[in-house]
Amino acid sequence: MPRIRAQPHLKSFQDLPRLPRPSWSLALVVLIAYGSLLLVSLSELNPDWLAYRLFYEDGGAWLSEQGRDPAFLALNALLGSLFGPGGYDAYRSFLACYFLAFTIALARGRVLRLQLRGSGHVVAALAMIYVGFARFTIQIREGVAITLLLLALGLFERAEGQPTPASRKFQALGWVVIVLAALTHAAAIFVVVVLVVARMATPQSAEPTLLAGRYRAICWASALVTLVGLAQLNFGGALESLAADTVGDRLFFESTELNPAQLAFWAIYGVVCLVLLREVKAITTTEGRHGLYSSFLRVLAGPAVISTYATIVGALLLSVSPLLVANYTRLLHLFLALVLLMVAASGHRRWPLFAIGLFLIADQLRIIAAAISIYFGVDLLPT
Repeated sequence: MPRIRAQPHLKSFQDLPRLPRPSWSLALVVLIAYGSLLLVSLSELNPDWLAYRLFYEDGGAWLSEQGRDPAFLALNALLGSLFGPGGYDAYRSFLACYFLAFTIALARGRVLRLQLRGSGHVVAALAMIYVGFARFTIQIREGVAITLLLLALGLFERAEGQPTPASRKFQALGWVVIVLAALTHAAAIFVVVVLVVARMATPQSAEPTLLAGRYRAICWASALVTLVGLAQLNFGGALESLAADTVGDRLFFESTELNPAQLAFWAIYGVVCLVLLREVKAITTTEGRHGLYSSFLRVLAGPAVISTYATIVGALLLSVSPLLVANYTRLLHLFLALVLLMVAASGHRRWPLFAIGLFLIADQLRIIAAAISIYFGVDLLPT
């Protein structure tokens, strides 16, 4: 990807050049995919349908009692006052329209800069579908948060290569939006942590993507965090209590003994993590990308993803309760969704990315089928 050159002095955001727009074919594919998914999701066969009805009708229910996700509770209250006590269906329809509008904007390059060529459109479409496959249909609280995360990342990306005044404006607005995302869903807090760490390792000049010494320190620190986390999950501690408190209605798979099939399954996820890390290194190193956006991508795909994946595998080997592992699994899915989309947006179109997109979407479908089987007793999984 060519380096983005600085523009002349800009007095306002409106003076900035528009992002390149891909063809309408990508937006049409994403529109059809999400239109179908969202239509199907507006049903009581949705695993979280009753949970969000309780949030809507009971002032946030246990989220309010635990003081969690205040921004989502504020949105919930605002829409509740708009649609009234019996307006849950209208509430869900409104959010579905929001997600649909967001995905169209994403596919048109209005959120992240899309530099797509040829089959790169296919990889980008798969990445966009994976981002919201479950989040925009079932886990809508996380869905709202990830839309805010992507808006913030788009602002950080646009700050790259701009003169200092414009760059600072975009970065300041990006920090505001990403903090709002963290107040919408707790998982976004970890993305904020990754961004803060990446900022600490990003030089002020526009030369290397990361300061090598600081990046190595981040890698060592993430390894230590992984070991401490596994010890806490295995022997008990504050982390175990926090994970147990945040599981709530998140049981998306049954508790089973670890077997060779599960080991093979998670080995595939290990390959996914390593391939994405390789692609990120290509983007941020050989193609000369620099700035906070690129540093964030490198730290996210490296220490953050690998540490989360290692914690999941270690917890499984230590026979930690699947209820606790579920939190880390969802966090890994969030990280992978951001990495895959950011890599796809850069125009990479190698066949491994296509295979990764299909695998991740298929696994999301498996998780949703497992959730329906658990909550409604409808066996959708092969025995």
